Amino acid sequence: MNPINTKPEHIPVSFLLITYKQEQFIREAVAGVLAQTYSPLEIILSDDNSPDRTFEIMQEMAAAYRGPHKIILNRNLKNLGIGGHINRGMELASGEIIVVGAGDDISLPERVERIQSEFAAANGKAMAVFSDMTEIDGNGNFLKYADTRPRPGFNNPVQCCRNMLEGITGASNAWHRKVFDIFGPLQPGVVFEDRVIALRAVLLGGFRHISQPLVKYRRHETNTVAMFHSADLKQARRTLECFLSAYRNSASDLDTFINKIQPAFPEASRCRRMIRRRINNLESYLQIHSGSPGWMIRGLFGLVLNGGNPLQGVKLYARVWRSGLASTTCLD
Repeated sequence: MNPINTKPEHIPVSFLLITYKQEQFIREAVAGVLAQTYSPLEIILSDDNSPDRTFEIMQEMAAAYRGPHKIILNRNLKNLGIGGHINRGMELASGEIIVVGAGDDISLPERVERIQSEFAAANGKAMAVFSDMTEIDGNGNFLKYADTRPRPGFNNPVQCCRNMLEGITGASNAWHRKVFDIFGPLQPGVVFEDRVIALRAVLLGGFRHISQPLVKYRRHETNTVAMFHSADLKQARRTLECFLSAYRNSASDLDTFINKIQPAFPEASRCRRMIRRRINNLESYLQIHSGSPGWMIRGLFGLVLNGGNPLQGVKLYARVWRSGLASTTCLD
């Protein structure tokens, strides 16, 4: 292991490890955090009220730890979901930089040190930093190298809104606490926090990418990314709801930025129009998913009026109709 780095000019950093029902993987995740070469480092081991032994295992490892890092243990009294869990972590964290990790992934020992160096080199202009990853399976076997470089021009707010807020990889991300101090906590229901943070970071100055794998990202059937590949209609609807929550949060963040930070923001109308269009189309797809004939027809018309993809809407209409799936939970 690399020696602990204790240079006095280092920026205060908190490592937030968020967990839920990950007793199978949590030992490796915690070990990776405790092995960080950066110091002083505040480590927050936070569990979202898991029904298994995830928190107990973290307790055992924290009690046995004899290293230089400060450890804070937290167990939420009730399950808060990803967005709410991150909000709670921000309440506990004292660092200027927040490095986040999941209980099924493994951070390499130099991750925090490398991220901190990138923030320092940006001289206050970077609001988020993320890195490449290696992907592993549920047993820890190597799958592939994940090059997470964002699209060209993504530090432009218009490009960020156009590309569905995509660009930052949440599993390897870290952010400056201004991202929360200025915009506030994530809204209830947010799961794709990386998409919300992407726009926040771009509006406040941008982000940086490290072309070096600093995280072993575990792919298995219960992690968040699995929902993107599911053919199940209920899971597809859940994915749309997650996107909608992210866009609604970003619409509010854009208003906050324009009203409080930069009233003369030149791209305000374009960004607002793009986000509003995304929200309208997502609401239309969810209306089709409802299974109610009236709402489904309304959803198809909504796609036509908002410049969506009516053909995709018709295909979804047919799938939902054949399945007999009926729900109105997404129409609030």
